[in-house]
Amino acid sequence: MSNELGLQLNISVPDTKEVQAQMVTAKNKAPLAIQRAINSTIKQVSRDVGKEAKQKYIISQPEVRRTLHLKKATKKDLTGVVSSRDDKKPKLYGFKVTPKQVITKQDAKPEFYAARIKKRVKEKNLTGNSKRSKAFVARMKSGHIGVFERMEGTKTKGGKEKLAELYGMSIPSMIKSRDVAFEIQQKGQTFLETQVQKEIRRVMGLK
Repeated sequence: MSNELGLQLNISVPDTKEVQAQMVTAKNKAPLAIQRAINSTIKQVSRDVGKEAKQKYIISQPEVRRTLHLKKATKKDLTGVVSSRDDKKPKLYGFKVTPKQVITKQDAKPEFYAARIKKRVKEKNLTGNSKRSKAFVARMKSGHIGVFERMEGTKTKGGKEKLAELYGMSIPSMIKSRDVAFEIQQKGQTFLETQVQKEIRRVMGLK
């Protein structure tokens, strides 16, 4: 199974001949058993992706699952694909940002804003660099709230410095990270091996 943009899973699909060896009286039904096992596995993997990503990153399972696309196996093509596709990076403001609220002129400004997209890690101070100012939370005229930096040396038509909004890691990138992909791969492989045996018994009419 593979993911076109995010996840790369190297789950070994059983060889048809190996399955046929276990189905002496119904060898011709081996592809059907494999097909069913693969399709059950990709459904399980799609559920595991959301769970594992949520455990590691500040993201919800529905947000992860909306990026997933499943390609089911057929009798002619015994491969199943779980892919994560999302061209847009989520806005940094949607993750953990401190302070979160928009600071008004009357409020005391923090020395730094900080943010993190991953759980159980220290927040990173958004200090900017030689080309960008320190980050800050602001509400645009449209009502949109985000984390922005001023782009040093650039000007809008109104004479103000241009703003650049900050974004977090894309969901496909979260999924393909080692700590998420490894767990999914291990669980997927175990599930597939168990499911193949269940489907063999099912196709052969055994309990």
